[in-house]
Amino acid sequence: MRQVSPKEPVWSDWQPLFKAGRNKAIPRDAGLYRIRRVGQQSLDYIGQTGMGLRQRLGMLSGVFRDIMPYNDPHTAGPALWALKQLEDCQYEASVAVMPDLSTPQRKAQECIAIARHRLDYGQSPTFNFGRMPLGYSKSTGNTRALAARGKRWRGGPTGEVLACHVPGRGPEGPIDGDGGVDNLLGLNWSDWAFVDRALDDLTGVEVGLYLLRRRGANELLYIGEGKIRDRVTAHMKKGRIPDHPQAFAFADPADVETSFIQRDDLTKHQLLEVENDLIAAHVIQVGEVPAAQFLG
Repeated sequence: MRQVSPKEPVWSDWQPLFKAGRNKAIPRDAGLYRIRRVGQQSLDYIGQTGMGLRQRLGMLSGVFRDIMPYNDPHTAGPALWALKQLEDCQYEASVAVMPDLSTPQRKAQECIAIARHRLDYGQSPTFNFGRMPLGYSKSTGNTRALAARGKRWRGGPTGEVLACHVPGRGPEGPIDGDGGVDNLLGLNWSDWAFVDRALDDLTGVEVGLYLLRRRGANELLYIGEGKIRDRVTAHMKKGRIPDHPQAFAFADPADVETSFIQRDDLTKHQLLEVENDLIAAHVIQVGEVPAAQFLG
């Protein structure tokens, strides 16, 4: 079952992020976590983990060291470190235990938490979707493959304005609106059409957001963003790989419809913000995660 309750998570009291990995007040269960600067109401990051909340927050220990951490083991590490250099701030974390959810269900709860923050504050948590403070570049990952190719480095001060510095977008529409999958966020979606016919009308360069469903269904198979034609084609190819996690959804492309909206005005992380809100809206309005979402 991929049903998800849209109820507000039960959040713990705030705990210092410093040495969170050793803090016995933080449980070892799976769930959601949120991070903010001490004294601030809006959040700097919302995340989810299946490995255990204490362990996951412990992966941010590099935030308190002298050099910027790599982008792993935690993608928020470089941004939180950079902001600490700029503001000499302290961070605190709060968690919501969700041990009984599947990974897709837990990720859907993360989408809802981020979407609600966006509605409450008019913006995403500061460093979700790969953003960085102006004045700092982001570290790469820390893998052997990157190191072998000479592509591993630590970020630091920069005078350039990079893609990760572009501000996010506010909410595009209500996540609890009417109209179901035909009117998510109240956006100007194209008419539903079978995939082959819809893709014939695209040149391949159109960027935006897309929805996939079985013919006439009231729930979605997938919500995505990017180059629409390339992304939808990639899903259809997964339907021909019997052991792929998404194969069940796209094995019969003649039964799959798509609706999309071109948004060349949005940057990558802005597209991700809208995608997040669309997933949250689907879960709230339909009561479940799109069937192939978060399955690879």
